Amino acid sequence: NEREENSRAHFWQEDYEMPSIGGIGKGMTGRVTPHLNSISQDFTQMAKHGLLNQIVGRREEIKNIADILSGEKVNILIIGEPGSGKTSIVKGIAQKIFKGIEYKSLKFKRIVSLDPGALVAGTSNSGTLADKLKIVMEEIKASGDIILFIDEIQNLLISENAQNGDVPSTPFAVLEPYLATNRLQFIGATNVANYRKHIETNGSFSRLFDVVEIQEASKSDTLEILKVVARKFENQYKIIISYPALRKVIELGDKLIHERVMPDKAIDILNRTASGISNSTKFLTAEDVAIEISQVTKVPVSSISQD
Repeated sequence: NEREENSRAHFWQEDYEMPSIGGIGKGMTGRVTPHLNSISQDFTQMAKHGLLNQIVGRREEIKNIADILSGEKVNILIIGEPGSGKTSIVKGIAQKIFKGIEYKSLKFKRIVSLDPGALVAGTSNSGTLADKLKIVMEEIKASGDIILFIDEIQNLLISENAQNGDVPSTPFAVLEPYLATNRLQFIGATNVANYRKHIETNGSFSRLFDVVEIQEASKSDTLEILKVVARKFENQYKIIISYPALRKVIELGDKLIHERVMPDKAIDILNRTASGISNSTKFLTAEDVAIEISQVTKVPVSSISQD
């Protein structure tokens, strides 16, 4: 894999890709956004500075969402279980924007992730929160180059005083008119249960979105992801991780751990196992994985490979 990536690095190589100017960055194509910057992360800038992990797999989902953003639809809601990779997909689009090779209509956009906790911090009442959010939304609208991303969007839509989530929140009341104007682009993310409880039931709000459902990562995609994170864990814990161990993580995680989804649970299992053996041995095997999963699931090691 590393050889294939390196084969694109030099112009005399057969697979060389001509670099293209991607996202220029804040302040270059749009207005400055000081209030937004104080409560957000700029994924496109992070991609520019190499601060985003390599996004493995999910090519179809990234292409689907990027194609929607390149067309007439401007608001997208990504639905998927926790750990399925919703935020990673958005970061993958930011990387594509920065590289500038695909999706020419997005090449000068920047994806900015709003932190709901930072938004609420320091606001003493709903009026203060509304004013703060309006200032941020006006900056986004005036800038013209921002795709706003809010993870766990249901947290902004549930009023503190709501019973069963049926009372509109202050952020909801502020957000709705901005999203309805098609003057800015927006990506929200939530899980299936919260979508059905808090968003789908609110027809006026749910109609603003093109819904994209993200399924659990496939075993093949999860294996490719584990190859990448294994390198990180090897460096972090000063160990060597065997390839059969990666396959065992996926096999047993799929069979025995059902409350979480791939790739999140596979990464967690590998991290737990790597951390556990780092003080005793320097080589992580499939047997080490089986022992760790046995401890997590309370299934005896002697039974863990049985149907």
